[in-house]
Amino acid sequence: MPYLDPIDRWIAAATGRTLAQHAADPVPAAVHLPEAAAALRFLRNELLLTVDRLRTLLLNTDDLSEPCTVTSTVETITDLTDDYHQARDRVDTLIADTTPTA
Repeated sequence: MPYLDPIDRWIAAATGRTLAQHAADPVPAAVHLPEAAAALRFLRNELLLTVDRLRTLLLNTDDLSEPCTVTSTVETITDLTDDYHQARDRVDTLIADTTPTA
């Protein structure tokens, strides 16, 4: 499934089914899985962009002239990492939850 983004590939590997297949079920076992995956995808992209900004600051030696810029970026990365882990836990919970199908 090379056409899927990393989050979709991860969910397909974990469940054996794509998000589209989950959504097409008459009684979806994880009705909130696509929404949770979208949140995880968004946070992952924001984290990647912020890490890239930090890398650019360091490569351009901006950290030597304005260290507060680097500190601020690191704090943002820390916050995004916490949010990312919460979103990842939410997806894990939805994947493992079998009660909606009962």
